[in-house]
Formats: sequence, C-alpha cells, structure tokens
Amino acid sequence: MRSNLARDFRHACACGLLATLAVACASDDTSTSTVVVRDSAGVAIVQSTAPQWSPGTEWRIGDVRVTFEAPDLIGVFGAVRLSNGTVVAAEEGGSRLLFFGPDGTMRRSVGRSGEGPGEFRLPQGLGRAADDAVWVYDYSRARVTRFSATGDLVDIVLLTPPLPSALAIGSLADGSLILMGQWRTTGARAAEGLVRDTVAVVRYLDGRLVDTVGTTPGREFVQFAEPGGRMVMSTAIMPRRASVAIWRGSIVLGDQVDHTLRVVGSDGVVRRLIRWIGPDLTVSAAELSTWMDARVQVAHPDQRNATRALLESAPTPDRRPSYDRLLADASGHLWVGEYSTTEDEPSRWDILDPNGVWLGAVRAPQRFRPLEIGSDWVLGVARDSLDVERIELRTLVR
Repeated sequence: MRSNLARDFRHACACGLLATLAVACASDDTSTSTVVVRDSAGVAIVQSTAPQWSPGTEWRIGDVRVTFEAPDLIGVFGAVRLSNGTVVAAEEGGSRLLFFGPDGTMRRSVGRSGEGPGEFRLPQGLGRAADDAVWVYDYSRARVTRFSATGDLVDIVLLTPPLPSALAIGSLADGSLILMGQWRTTGARAAEGLVRDTVAVVRYLDGRLVDTVGTTPGREFVQFAEPGGRMVMSTAIMPRRASVAIWRGSIVLGDQVDHTLRVVGSDGVVRRLIRWIGPDLTVSAAELSTWMDARVQVAHPDQRNATRALLESAPTPDRRPSYDRLLADASGHLWVGEYSTTEDEPSRWDILDPNGVWLGAVRAPQRFRPLEIGSDWVLGVARDSLDVERIELRTLVR
C-alpha cells in the first residue's frame, strides 16, 4: 500500500489475559452451557459450542414471490430492494444497472461499457443509500457513480488516492465507502511456495481516504520461479481468502482458517471476537478431486490439460476454508456461507444473532445466490441448468 494512503496498520487482536465476566444469553432458548461471553482488554469474545435453535424453530428460505428477468442477463453481482419495492440489479456482463418494478417488470436499463458519465469499465460493487439512491463502484476506474431511485445520474466521485486492485465491501450510515485491497502493495513476498498476503481494509468519505480500519490475510496463491528467475503466481487448491462484510455499523473480518470472525469499528478498534463450532474442515480425496474437476471444466478446452497439470503440481491442503461469503440481514443477523468444493453457491449458511451467538443453519435452494436479506424475504440471483440467470425474491420464514 502506498505510504501516503493511511497510517500504520493497527494490531488486529487485543492482548491480555482472558477473564470470564459473564455467561450471557442474547437469544431465545439460549443455553448458558453452550454460549460464553468473555472479555479481554475491552474486547468481547463470544463463543458458541452448539446451535441455539431448537428443532422446529429453524429459519428457512421459501418459495419465489417475484421473478425479475431481463434479456441477456449475465454476471449479476449485486441487487438491492428499495423502500417502494423497486429492485435494482447490477451486472458485469453488459455493464448495466437494471431497475425493476415490484411486480418484476423491467422499467429501465442504464449504463454500458465505457469510461464516460454513467458508463462502467469493470463494475463490481452495488449499494443503497438511506434516501434510496444507489451507487455503483467501478473497479478499474476507482470511482463511484450514484443514481437516483429512478435511474437518473446524480454524480460521479473519484477515490483519492485510489487503493490499487480494491474491491467494494459496502457503505456505512454516514456514507463512508469500505474497500478491501486484494494484494499486498509493499514489502517482499516469500520466494516460492504457498503465499498469503496481508491486505488492507480502508474507509473513504466523499471520495477521500480517511483511514485503514483493519488488516486481514488475503487470498492464498502459489508462487514459483520460472527459468531466468522471474516469479510467477499460480492458483492454489482450495485457497483461503478474506471474508469481509459490514454488519451493524462495524466491519467483520474473517480469514477462513477456522470458525472465527473479528468485528472492528470504523475507527479500526477491535470490538468483538466471535467463535463457533462449525463442520469438520478435513478434506477428503474425493473432495479434492471434485474441486479440481470443477476448475478444470470452466477452463477453455484448449487449456484444460495444462490447467489440470498446474493444479496437480500445487500443494495439497488437508483442510478446506472454514466459510465463504458473509452477508448481513436487515434484522442485524450475520449469515456465514459454507465453503463449497464445487462452482455452486453455498447451500448452507450459519446464522449469528446480533450479538454473535450462533443460532443454527439455513439451507439455500440449489443454484441460488442470496444478495440481500430483509425481514421476511431474500433477494438473489438464480441460475437454471443452462446457466441462464434470473433474479428472484423469495420468502424468508423466521
């Protein structure tokens, strides 16, 4: 990271002896024997050893309420539902922002590939402001374009200075934009083998960098030397990466090593550590084969043999990543997606209550990717057997 971007990174974990202050229950039917809250130097540590939902009280994602379809819908990466029921979806394939009525009818399409006003080169992030305005983050241009609830261009904000290769995580109530870098931008890497950079999570306000709010291990990759000494990066098998989300006005950081999350404030101070007992992470030979086959299959036919050879030469992990995506819902719960060894979306989501207590798991429909979760609905993108995309609003039964 450039030296003028932010002050030195803060330490991510508080030090000190753990002192048990309370055995707390934040949810209905919580057993004091399975949820413990400790304190360490002002950092709450919430540990769950069993789910709190009793049989028959689990949540579930139900039937489709409304289907939203558009011609040539490709690469939907975000969707939000406005207060009047309008659904706004952003796609990478056509660089479009699509506005749908509550009944699923497409009302307007704005944007296209380009660098002018209202155009996008590599759109990546989508969010909603308090006044129902929406913003789109352009990865390649390091800029944010804002639109009204009806699709009119409001303004364009350039991020200064830009964080190289950064992904948009979301926005806070004060309008701050949270971004995460993908790669280390200063310092030397290890010579060869499995490498994992430490990456920065930063906050911008009105287009200007405010601070680094945290750091976390980024994506794993394999680095090796070619003849002549040039260092080359290659895909790792089942690589861990950073899982980051905005939750209740704070930023959640996960390294996918075990079932642990850190919660930091916008000031970078660690507020809470969350731990729960998730599924066994041991990787079987069959799971490794499934993962590799899925990655080879999506490669170009001419490159599949080379792709398989490259993967077979990579280090073999004995544990899979502990989770994948993080998604906060409208009622203050955090959804933690299980890591999938295939190219499909997570089918199982662990649910943490607003205090970080593990409630249980929710199963998602096959080939359905949740993008936003309300009080009694889930908005997401679904794919059919031919990978044709459509946006669905489904019921959420709590």
